[in-house]
Amino acid sequence: ARALLRPEIVKFLRLDDKRLEKLTELFSETDQLGKDLKPDDSKKQEQFVNAKQGEAAKALAILLPAQTDKLWKSFGEPLDTKKLERIYPFAPELIDSGHWTNATSAELKALRGQVVLLHFYAFQCHNCVANFGHYKRWDETLQKKGVALVGIQTPETAAERDPAKVIAAAAKADFHFPVLIDVESKNWNAWGNTMWPTVYVIDKQGYIRFWWQGELNWQGATVDKTIETIVDQLLQEP
Repeated sequence: ARALLRPEIVKFLRLDDKRLEKLTELFSETDQLGKDLKPDDSKKQEQFVNAKQGEAAKALAILLPAQTDKLWKSFGEPLDTKKLERIYPFAPELIDSGHWTNATSAELKALRGQVVLLHFYAFQCHNCVANFGHYKRWDETLQKKGVALVGIQTPETAAERDPAKVIAAAAKADFHFPVLIDVESKNWNAWGNTMWPTVYVIDKQGYIRFWWQGELNWQGATVDKTIETIVDQLLQEP
């Protein structure tokens, strides 16, 4: 309501001095109620809240019908926000470090048409290791449905910066899916990632539809099952 006093709005609606004076008085009355507020005076607090909430209707009543009509038209056609679909972020393309295990390279754009489960981890991270069994199960069971699993090993410790040690740890964990060894943390930064581990669910078009930070079964959580349900839903999409 107070935007009506902005110079560009005054000019747009051609508000005369009389209406400007009434609008100023209206807002000043509300401001005065706010200044007179006392913490223990519930009646005045209620008056102030009612005054604030009623400003818009009173302000519009001050305008001429033609001005009100012009104002509403400037807002455009009413939009039913219930019809809006959620906007999902697009997954950043992988930045090839030149170091991989179980692959020599990989690109997300080459996996369009498949649901992708991408996870960041560090092999010496206890919370990451707690998720390893789920990654193996997904690789063994979901791949048949058209799901691709990709790991990104971003170092947290000095040992995790050694590609040879990362490859050895992946073999010990019995990983058979591609793992990009993010030696310089370029992928970590490109994704804006903040936590080991983090799992991302990417749809067939390349959009991130869900992600989870931390252990999938932390303190009784069943996020592994939640992800599997989401994957099944995404597989049904064109």
